[in-house]
Amino acid sequence: MSDDRHWAEFCKRFADVAGRRGHISMTARLTQTEKAAVEWIFAEIFCEALAAMEALTIKSLDAGPDPPDFFVNCEGEALSVELVELIDLKTFRNAQDLSAKDPAKAWLDQQWSEERYVAAIRKLVNQKGDRYRSQRQSFDVLLIYTDEPWLAPNDLDLWNRNIGELPIAQFKGVYVMGSYVPGAARYPLHRIAGSSVKELVAARRAGKL
Repeated sequence: MSDDRHWAEFCKRFADVAGRRGHISMTARLTQTEKAAVEWIFAEIFCEALAAMEALTIKSLDAGPDPPDFFVNCEGEALSVELVELIDLKTFRNAQDLSAKDPAKAWLDQQWSEERYVAAIRKLVNQKGDRYRSQRQSFDVLLIYTDEPWLAPNDLDLWNRNIGELPIAQFKGVYVMGSYVPGAARYPLHRIAGSSVKELVAARRAGKL
């Protein structure tokens, strides 16, 4: 394949992803195979951030039967981890339609607020909880990952403290992982509900799980 043809196909794919998802980010994908690859990357990043944040030894990461998406061997204990992406396609698509008429309003509409963020998190947790409650399934960890533009790490740090109680009967702990900030030691990772992985490992060892 010539360089020109390769570049043309790359540009077409770039446009296809942007057209369907509203923006390009680290989470961009079109197929289920690509989704699996993206989730594997974020699961690896989660393990690295978790090891640093909670001073844990991660021995292995293995794909699950979906659900759960993965099993993390942490300190010798296998924990089930389900992933879900936070992405606001509706807002981006509305902004695309508005951008030609009123670009300033289109830009403002895409900015995250605490109210919008908390509502989006609650919606994801409720949707996942309802799905697995109907299937009579539960898992150790729900990881919400995102690479949303305009969702600043400083805002995440503040807003995650103010989320309040979440309905997490189907999960023992819920984490949010945001976009990487250049110069930071690791990806921002926040526990927003339930038990920490460190607490889950201790409870498993004590026979309480």
